[in-house]
Amino acid sequence: MKNKFAKVAIPYPPWNWEEALDAMDGNAELLVRVARLLLKQLDADLPLILQYVRAKQTLPLKDRSHRLKSSLSAIAANPAFEACAALNELAAGEQTQCYADGLDRLEFEVARLRPYLNQIISKQAAGDAHDPH
Repeated sequence: MKNKFAKVAIPYPPWNWEEALDAMDGNAELLVRVARLLLKQLDADLPLILQYVRAKQTLPLKDRSHRLKSSLSAIAANPAFEACAALNELAAGEQTQCYADGLDRLEFEVARLRPYLNQIISKQAAGDAHDPH
């Protein structure tokens, strides 16, 4: 099944480098470490979130999306954070009929975010962990 959000033109970036760097007190190396951790967390959490959405398991979905939401916020991945927060609210309200749409939005935003995170990690490995723009 295709993600319905993939057809939408998005005018804003999936994260804010300056805001993320500011949250790390200007420490680009720390930001890169947090980006690595976030990628690992996404790899662990998204399959579980998908499982919980499919099974309409409200409590574990609420808990896992809350955890992920916090991590996305820490790195100023605002669109993915907002999508995760919306999914978390759906779970808190037990709106099971809307879980799939909430997951679609989150998956779309995470897919947009991953290349940016990988880019700053690659730049840091090459010795240039500065604004990837």
